[in-house]
Amino acid sequence: MRRLFGALALLLPLLMVGAAPSAHAGGKLVVAKGDGPVVGSGSRIRYRVAFEAGISMDRQFFVDMVQGTLGDRRGWGHANSFRRVQSAPYRFTVVLASRATTDQLCYPFQTNGLYSCYNNGRAVINLYRWRHGAASYAGHLRSYRHYVISHEIGHALGHQHQYSCLASGLAPVMMQQTKSLYGCQRNPWPFPWVSH
Repeated sequence: MRRLFGALALLLPLLMVGAAPSAHAGGKLVVAKGDGPVVGSGSRIRYRVAFEAGISMDRQFFVDMVQGTLGDRRGWGHANSFRRVQSAPYRFTVVLASRATTDQLCYPFQTNGLYSCYNNGRAVINLYRWRHGAASYAGHLRSYRHYVISHEIGHALGHQHQYSCLASGLAPVMMQQTKSLYGCQRNPWPFPWVSH
């Protein structure tokens, strides 16, 4: 009986908060091959791009969107330069993954199959959002893709969420614009005032 109570005591915290997903759960990640050009200006940051194996999408298009978003003068490339690499050293990895794998990679953050995240050195972009965007960006899917890349990489660079509109009325890129614009105007860029 004492053993039974001991076992229950060990299991109770897991039953209350939910067990962590298995380290082996979800799809295998495949790193994009080769190194890309340097984009942006300032101190150099190396990063990787990876995909969940088996998902159906244009991988080169995703690589190009990440590179273009980082290199845009309105993007994080305004303050840093970036180079996509295949191997170490690198500062973070941008991952495109299915809803289920996003949930696993983002744990303990609760993405619920709906959101993206930054966790454990990975800016994880939810494939569902990549394909469908968000109501706050209805009719502006390309801009939403710039936003979600900018937002999650912003976390990789150490930036936290923001909650107030900029003086211009635009939403800061670190606002959770996927959920709502909170009275602001949509904005996918960290430095929207810089000439394109």
